Amino acid sequence: MILITTLILIFSISGYIQIREAKIEKKIVNLSEEYLHEIYHETGFEVDVKWMPPALKKLTDSEVEEIRFQNRELPRGLVSAEAMTGRGVYPIQLYIRVTLNLPVAESRLLKGDEFGPEELQTKKADVTSLKELPLLVLDNSTWIANRDIEPGEFIYDRDIVKGNILRRGQQVTMIYDEENLAIEMSCEIRQPASPGEVTILRCSDTGKRYEAILNENKKASWIKTL
Repeated sequence: MILITTLILIFSISGYIQIREAKIEKKIVNLSEEYLHEIYHETGFEVDVKWMPPALKKLTDSEVEEIRFQNRELPRGLVSAEAMTGRGVYPIQLYIRVTLNLPVAESRLLKGDEFGPEELQTKKADVTSLKELPLLVLDNSTWIANRDIEPGEFIYDRDIVKGNILRRGQQVTMIYDEENLAIEMSCEIRQPASPGEVTILRCSDTGKRYEAILNENKKASWIKTL
């Protein structure tokens, strides 16, 4: 009879401990997801508690006040965090599954193709295990593909450049101004650049190369003859 009573007591205590720990885990999950959704809008999160110290397990869920992440970047996969309580700060480990709505090409883009938002669509993707995050958003600018991009493929920062960058081989009008002599010449860009940057031009009419600064509307101002 004593043995049975003891076993019932042990199972009751064990059940109580499991319930208490489950409540603490749920509180940690809820606080983590609330924080993440507040910081990262339109992002899906699933949080699991992978580890917490024995001292934290002895508390009640009402004592867990806040979850702080050690890294301000988008947390995903196995991450370290801290549970803030009235009794102190406790290290914890979480596994965070992250899904994002990412911009992807609607149809194939070849290297050098210009494209805008009308050539893109949104794709929901699990990015938890990716070593590198793709671009999360693209503004309404015109872009140029740095490589062939297949439909639905993630786009990384290195894959595109702003469309206002003039590329090697494009034609610009250079204004040659020296000793009160101003001449407009059609030249070819030999070094990619954006308006406001210095580049190298070659003019077929003279056969010479020039250093010039790019202006808007595919015009350039002569700096010196090379």
